[in-house]
Amino acid sequence: MRFLILFTLVITSGQVLANCLDPSTCLEEIEKIVKKGVETDCHQYTNNASDIEETQEALEVDVPARPRVTFDRSSWKYALAGITAAPVGFGVGVALHEGTHCIAANIIEETECGEVILFPYYDKEFDYFYFGSTMVHEHSDNPASARDHAIIDGTPMVLNASLISLYSTLAFTNKLPKNKWLKTGALVLGASQVVDLANHAGNAHPYSDSGKLISFFQSEHTMNPTQAHWSVKGPQIAFVTIGASAVGLELFRILTKPADPVERTGFNVRLTPSIGPGSANIGLSGQF
Repeated sequence: MRFLILFTLVITSGQVLANCLDPSTCLEEIEKIVKKGVETDCHQYTNNASDIEETQEALEVDVPARPRVTFDRSSWKYALAGITAAPVGFGVGVALHEGTHCIAANIIEETECGEVILFPYYDKEFDYFYFGSTMVHEHSDNPASARDHAIIDGTPMVLNASLISLYSTLAFTNKLPKNKWLKTGALVLGASQVVDLANHAGNAHPYSDSGKLISFFQSEHTMNPTQAHWSVKGPQIAFVTIGASAVGLELFRILTKPADPVERTGFNVRLTPSIGPGSANIGLSGQF
């Protein structure tokens, strides 16, 4: 290409010299030809900087960004395992909930743990559905105070909030097991705590733990119904939101995997033509 451009310049300049009588006029004509540029079949090469920039922009081809993750085709196994293990996670959640009631009742001197039921049932006497229950007996000679019952009622929620905080911290810092089977098991247990606390957040029945705490704040702390309600529901909703976000993040990690490396499907190329007196060059750079 360089030879072709130089050859064209020589021929053109020769023609001008052949038709020129005054040497000074001939030099001016040759200079005009060089400044104007030389027409070829492919492009007009010129010293004009704006034309060079337009050429560079026209020849740049952007490569679409390759996704970092892709859907894991084998994730159906983990999803099926998680669905199958959900009842087990529910049972563990109920056991932890009622077990915490029982432990708190035994720690308080005025009460002791009685019958514990770890399966859902409907109580016809009180017209209320329970996912599980714990009977608390008081000593007749030293009855428990309202504060003692509030501690027994609220202890499972403290456990929920603690386990959700632990799970969420590990999830957001990506410290949970990398093995997807273990990750699925951890997700089921974490989700069981989120569901348990969400059940409290959505229930304000007087016989529920949340309802009893709301009544305690109204009677013992002279709160109005709205204040007492949000004193209990506000923290519950906050921890449920955090826990649900962590569960969603871990579910995304289970259902996806890092994208496999693939061959490039495009390229970035830049041609930089330059012409000077007596020379013409084309620079080639970019990503291939």
